[in-house]
Amino acid sequence: MECRVLQKRKCEITQYYTNSHSALDLVGANYTLDNIIAHSNGKIIEIQDGLGNMKGSVGKLAYGNFIRIEHNDGYQTLYAHM
Repeated sequence: MECRVLQKRKCEITQYYTNSHSALDLVGANYTLDNIIAHSNGKIIEIQDGLGNMKGSVGKLAYGNFIRIEHNDGYQTLYAHM
């Protein structure tokens, strides 16, 4: 499928948004790795680096490595589990 947040612009959804999972999990086309790119301009407002995805963690620790971007329209995007 088309994907604006991966460099090659193709992705697969590995886990959909549900009541118990408030996010989409993506991987590159055919389950390959790809570089993440911001879907629109903005500024980085938060980074967590150097952490793996620690099973059973809560809060921000559950995101592992992440980056939060505030876009020019005021919306924010969290790119997590990187």
